[in-house]
Amino acid sequence: MIRNLWLRFKRFILPYPLAFIGKYSMKMILWTCKVNVQGLEEFKAAASKGNCILMIWHNRIALTCEFFKHYAPDIRYAAFLSNSRDGEPIARIIHSYPNANSIRVAHQTRHNALREVISRLKKNCDLVIITPDGPRGPRYKIKEGIILAAKASAAKIIPYTWEANKYWQFNTWDLFRIPRPFSTITIALGKPISPIADSSSEALLELEKAFQELEISLI
Repeated sequence: MIRNLWLRFKRFILPYPLAFIGKYSMKMILWTCKVNVQGLEEFKAAASKGNCILMIWHNRIALTCEFFKHYAPDIRYAAFLSNSRDGEPIARIIHSYPNANSIRVAHQTRHNALREVISRLKKNCDLVIITPDGPRGPRYKIKEGIILAAKASAAKIIPYTWEANKYWQFNTWDLFRIPRPFSTITIALGKPISPIADSSSEALLELEKAFQELEISLI
């Protein structure tokens, strides 16, 4: 009985205070930071036309909602999340922002997840945010699903990342990062990519190269 109550508490109640703390802690941190954004105008031009995927490493998702609020407030977006207990606070944070939504699917049903993403992209209703190395890794390893989704929907993929001169790094599988207060943050958006390689392996190499070039631009 007690165990069931605890599980229900973690599933249905705990995500609310966790989301509140996470959202407003990030707001307070960013209020103290200096933020620079690279590639913003080209990103907004592509995203405003719809049928786009924003590709983010799993350990860099912390700034995403605040980025859209301050720098792309007119862009509608949906984040692709695992329908798990760990993903619940993140979904609560996302849904508290205007123009934000989430796509929730069970980790075990990858084919259903891929179909849902393709369907959303074909409708051109939202930019879809995908962490290509999530939800369980390996870290910085792009999985094939993002290529399949882009090709099936003729979507463009836009790489996104950020660096801070001071940050906290957590002991999680993805080495999750949060910028420290009073740090300098640079957010970088790459050029839109339309995967055209015949093989998925060649297309993956193309995306990995785009991420590498984006990360070099932050050095």
